[in-house]
Amino acid sequence: MQKILCLLSLVLSFYTRSAAQQFPYQFSYTNEPYATLTGGTELDQDLVWDEGVSVPFGFDFQFGGQTYDRMTLDGYTGGLFPEGDLFGDTIDAIFGYAVDPGTYPKANSIVRYLNTGTAPNRIAKVEMFQVGFDGVAGEVSFQIWLYETSNTIQIRLGNQNIPNPNATFYNKKSPLMGLMLDYYYLNDFESVFPQAQFVVGTPASPMDSIIINGFLDESTDDGPQYGPTSVPLNNSVYTFTPGVVSTKQAHRSSFRLSPNPAQDVVRLEGIEGNESAQIQLLDEQGRVVASLEMPAGETILRLPEHLKPGLYLLRYTSTGQAGVSKLLKM
Repeated sequence: MQKILCLLSLVLSFYTRSAAQQFPYQFSYTNEPYATLTGGTELDQDLVWDEGVSVPFGFDFQFGGQTYDRMTLDGYTGGLFPEGDLFGDTIDAIFGYAVDPGTYPKANSIVRYLNTGTAPNRIAKVEMFQVGFDGVAGEVSFQIWLYETSNTIQIRLGNQNIPNPNATFYNKKSPLMGLMLDYYYLNDFESVFPQAQFVVGTPASPMDSIIINGFLDESTDDGPQYGPTSVPLNNSVYTFTPGVVSTKQAHRSSFRLSPNPAQDVVRLEGIEGNESAQIQLLDEQGRVVASLEMPAGETILRLPEHLKPGLYLLRYTSTGQAGVSKLLKM
């Protein structure tokens, strides 16, 4: 896919949400043994998957600036959607294992949910077990875990038997895993991702791709920022943890870069600067090209000498603040 930023990208402004910031999440990867949800509540095995089914969590979970106690599980995307969003004008979603829209999971796949732990540390777990596909050989098992209080999202993969990725996945290589906020369609082949964060990179060393105002043109190709390079490893665990921010930073527009465009140095305006912070620079494919540390008390960042001219995302993370902004390097 050719990644085309919106026409206003050179304005380099933030996409603003009125609720406390979660996006972008902190991403981490581990490889852990997969355990099926024994004792879980099984859902209707004759379900027509593109219609979705309601899954209760047993507690309040915050996602996209809203609070939910249940979501709709949609089969062929392997995703959770706020109820009513699935066919709305804009869509929020948590993708566990999205496949090609024409490759619907078989209705006899085992689907179940389970709530574990005690308040305020419960986990809502949803599993699609040994999911087969109509007209395509293979099967996969995976789970989505939602953590109470921390609002962490975790995608856990079990065994994957995918003999023909070209016929199974939307990008012909791998599933779509991660999250998106306020996604909307332009037409049957074009759509916009105002905010999205997906698993990309190689299966052995995955990373996250942060997308702001990304433009998807399905008639060309699906770029590297929308999925791993090949089928993920069995037992992969991808964790998305919300950034911790103070109430002062509820609006993302408070974080600015100056000057912008920049040549050698840039000032981060709107950060408190009283604690050390981690800085990452990501290119337009979502790849991390530089990782830096900003000492406590500093608000000015010297850009790496090797950084080529172009458009980047600057990701700022400290104990009390987190956010991203576009940076144009001259």
